[in-house]
This record gives sequence, structure tokens and C-alpha cells, in this order.
Amino acid sequence: MSRTIEPGISLLTACEIRVVILPIGPMPRDIFDGYLDVFNAHRHVPLNATRSFHQGGPKSPFSHLPYKTGAMHFRFIQADEARRRSHITDLHQQRQVVAVLGLLHCPLVEDIMAAHSEFGRASRQWPEALVARCCAFEPSSTHLSTPGCQKLTDLMIFPGGHLHQHLEVYMHEFAAAVLAGGETSVVMPPAAAIIMQVYCLPNCAGVWGELHTNCTCLCNHNGCKYAAFLVPS
Repeated sequence: MSRTIEPGISLLTACEIRVVILPIGPMPRDIFDGYLDVFNAHRHVPLNATRSFHQGGPKSPFSHLPYKTGAMHFRFIQADEARRRSHITDLHQQRQVVAVLGLLHCPLVEDIMAAHSEFGRASRQWPEALVARCCAFEPSSTHLSTPGCQKLTDLMIFPGGHLHQHLEVYMHEFAAAVLAGGETSVVMPPAAAIIMQVYCLPNCAGVWGELHTNCTCLCNHNGCKYAAFLVPS
């Protein structure tokens, strides 16, 4: 009987870009689940929708991507799952956390600056993430007038009502930011991103070869720490 490297893995697992979603500040479980459902409703982003936010440079490693027909597929995971880092993650880079999103339910948040600082501390658990954003839902005028709030470039404001429409546009920009971050990490990789480890995997059958046959590498670079894959349309 063959074994897979992790339970629940499938052929499409490598096509998903992993994003950690964190509740920041007081947030009832039903409200958090509601936000998570809305994000999951927009987890597939057509590549052509990112072009309004990121065109890519002349030396972009992503110039081969099928922008007219391809899509980016996000998998939103919670902190507990993200912390269960596999000991072979460095050999299967598509399992890396690529982005971290913090969710603030502002009607229950008294100090938005303190909540943003809490998100900053929590997001440091995943230093490999290319993008870290704090999403503030239904902020009041008091929240928005807090000194320093308007200067937080990683704080995304979502007014009350029409959340699906707002989030659809935001996911296009978010996907473009992930592409831009991946582009930078390939063209100018930081020294900390170079990790050399060897693992012994006896009696373990993976699906790496089949994935390479059926998917397109996002950066077309086998050594990239932030490799992800696109399913052909």
C-alpha cells in the first residue's frame, strides 16, 4: 500500500496558495466563520484581474503565465493548521504559507491601533509570508480618526454593507500583491530564503512528478522558496 506525505493531500493540493487567516481582537466564532465563508467565495482569482494592479517588469519570471485563461487558487487556513508545519515543507515549497490576513471586527474593537499591533506580533509566526494585511471590517468614524490609522499601509478598510462586492475587488489587488512579492523573491531572493535540508523519507510515495506533469510552476524556478502552481483551464 502506498503512502502520501500528508493525510488529505490530492493532485490539486500543490495548486493552492496558502493564506493564514487570523481573528484579531474579540470576535465571536460565528462572525469569524461568516468572514471566512466570504473569503472562500472569492478564493479563485482570474490572472487577468490582477493586471490592473500589477503589470510585472520586463524581467518578470512570471511572463510565461497564461494571463488570459489562468487563475490563482487560494486556500485560506486557520492558525492551528498553519502551525502544524510539516518536516518536509522545505522540499515541497507549495506548502509554504504565502500570505497572512488578520481580521478585525471593528464593532467589538475599542483600540484599532492596538489591534493592528496585535496583528503585527501574530503575523511574525510566519516570516516566510510574502504579504501580510490587516482587514478592518465595519470601522466607525472614531476608528478611522485615530491618530496614525490612515498611515498604516497594511490596514485594509471594509465599510459595512456590500462585503462581497468590496472583497471581490480586494482579492484582485491581493492576488496582484502576492504575484509582486513572488516576483521580488525570485529576482532578488533574501539570504534567509536559502535553506538546505535533507530528509530521509522511507516507504513514502509522493505526487511531485505527477504535479509537475499536470501543473504550471508559478515562477518556473525549481529552487524558488515560494513556488506555487496553477491548474490549466
